[in-house]
Amino acid sequence: MSIPRGGNDKDSLNALEELCRIYRHPVYIALRHKHRYSHHDAEDVAHSFISWLIHGGYLRRADPAKGRFRTFLLTYLDNFVANQKRKQYAKKRGGGAIHVPAEFPSDTNRDAVEPSDENTPDKEFDRAWTLATFRAALDRLRAKFAEENRLAEFEVLQDFVIRKRDANDSYANVAAKLGINEVALRQRVSRFARKFRQALEDIIRPMVREAELDDELSYLWRCFEK
Repeated sequence: MSIPRGGNDKDSLNALEELCRIYRHPVYIALRHKHRYSHHDAEDVAHSFISWLIHGGYLRRADPAKGRFRTFLLTYLDNFVANQKRKQYAKKRGGGAIHVPAEFPSDTNRDAVEPSDENTPDKEFDRAWTLATFRAALDRLRAKFAEENRLAEFEVLQDFVIRKRDANDSYANVAAKLGINEVALRQRVSRFARKFRQALEDIIRPMVREAELDDELSYLWRCFEK
């Protein structure tokens, strides 16, 4: 996936929709806890905002050299919300109806994570962003393991890498259940960790400068572990 800058129109649209599929829920979180929308209103505005980004071509303006994609998205969201509120105010005073752009993939808000009261809206957005990125990377790995009929192994390896299940007796017990030795299990966990990092890099590389890639990965892990 990449942020397209020209090329085949169909490929560009597919890539844009994939990007929005991953990050719709963080947008919803920002609308709920920064802009104070109700649940249903936040869903509606997130729908309109992402559609506006896709069909208006605004995502093509994202440039890693000018800042992180998270910042770009939040800035455009703030402007979009301000414009929507101005339109609503104008409508109440007799203006025209608000235009709602065309449809976009609607399964992007699954596995919603409700924010904790003590966290600020920005922190909640960053955590939702992190979880969305991790989930997308895991989905890619899960698909590969599924193709090889290794979903049970995927769940085990995910548990070690994501949930940091690192007790020595856990390795021994799990290895026995899988019918392999502990050394082999540790090797598989290590390979899985490398593949997971590569999947994360593939997702975030279009959004940051290459020199910032390691910093972005470190930041995502810090957000995840808080």
